[in-house]
Amino acid sequence: MNHRSTALNGLDKGFLLFETPETPMHVAALLRFPAEQLRTKEGGLDIQRIRDLVETRLDDMPRYRQHIIHRPLSAEPVWMDSEGFDITYHVRHTALPQPGGRAALNELAGRLIEQPLDRKRPLWELWGIEGLAEDEFALLFKIHHCMVDGASGMQLLFALLDLSADKQVEFGSDWSARPRRSGLTLVAEELEARISRSVEFASLVAEVVRHPRRALRRTGASIHDIGQAVGGALMPHTSSPLNARLGRHRRIERVSFELNSIKEISRATESTVNDVLLAVVAGGLRGFFERNSGSGLGLALRVCLPVDCRPPDDDFKRANCVSALFADLPVDEPDPLACLLSIRDQTEMLKKSGAAHGTELLVEMNDLLGTDWLTRFGKRFASRLSPFNLIVTNIRGPSVPLYLLGAQLRSIVPFVPLVPNQGLGVAIATYRDRVDLGLSADREQIPNLGDLAGSMLDAQLELQAAVWPPQLEVTPASA
Repeated sequence: MNHRSTALNGLDKGFLLFETPETPMHVAALLRFPAEQLRTKEGGLDIQRIRDLVETRLDDMPRYRQHIIHRPLSAEPVWMDSEGFDITYHVRHTALPQPGGRAALNELAGRLIEQPLDRKRPLWELWGIEGLAEDEFALLFKIHHCMVDGASGMQLLFALLDLSADKQVEFGSDWSARPRRSGLTLVAEELEARISRSVEFASLVAEVVRHPRRALRRTGASIHDIGQAVGGALMPHTSSPLNARLGRHRRIERVSFELNSIKEISRATESTVNDVLLAVVAGGLRGFFERNSGSGLGLALRVCLPVDCRPPDDDFKRANCVSALFADLPVDEPDPLACLLSIRDQTEMLKKSGAAHGTELLVEMNDLLGTDWLTRFGKRFASRLSPFNLIVTNIRGPSVPLYLLGAQLRSIVPFVPLVPNQGLGVAIATYRDRVDLGLSADREQIPNLGDLAGSMLDAQLELQAAVWPPQLEVTPASA
């Protein structure tokens, strides 16, 4: 058995470095289920059965029983088995005050999401929330971004939930923590890792010497893609009411659409589902600004669009495998259809630009050098220059129903962490015939977040009407 500690890659470490008390770097997801299948005899949520299930499934996910320690020489973070792992600490139980409406769930979820995870323990929590209206309960996942991105987060759902309501689960776990690594062993592993990186770097240099022309072509293409990535991040953007110094408290809101209605708009305009959703976000922001400031403010907001870089056959061993593109949301465009077409043209051009690949190359370069200088530079750059106004991420979820101990999953609402000076984040997930948007906001910057959610619902209807204008009624002429 391999008893070695596991180092984090550069992107994973970046999410640790970016974390401050004002910017906890965990992602979250709110899942709703019918309560009937998981009631105790007394009528409450059977949280112990959920704990037993999670503990059983964790045998195939060792990372969720590990915490972070730091190597002696470089203070580089590595994963180590957590002795005394306590499932009751990680799978928690709470309830809403009755009648358990939508606003109460949003308020509770916001309070849970704003609380940082304990770095001395495995970096995740799962909250069982009972007492929802419509005889439901919810699960709120909180997982540090150094452990998971959107795609691997969805893979986690497949690991914890079942494809059938009738699946029989054999509870029990034979897991035990591997022996604690001594300081001397950790030093030896660190020196070995440095040697391995040096050998890899030497191999690259040798390849350049053997095939200089091929290397020159590849280098030229790489420099072009890196230039596209850096250039996109350096493009100037408009300051907006969304961007100010963050506090430590959050609000959340949820918006839902029928997936088919979004797909119909996509087909009719030869755009992608993501383009349509970005247009809905832009239209929602436009309406929100008009109602709250009297105008659209002439804004074209700069948006960061995370991009999943995993190949089709990826085994999800990497926690994070994402790049990023930067686009302009034409919030100042009053015509919903023109707004969508502008977004469509931008995203098509960005996909061909090589910018996403350039970001990947920068991450790989950081890992090869074995230093954090690029990550730390990115942190200073982001905190001082704020290269974008908000993040909008779209996660493709399962198209088939999933079940938790017989209870069918009804919805998945994701939430992204906020970064310095970014008062709003938008996360989108599809599941079966639904699209759910999770809005995360600084509590003080956007006190009327529910108004923004309503504006996004209006924006989807306006876009639909712009694509298929209603037929005018013709009044017959009088005789």
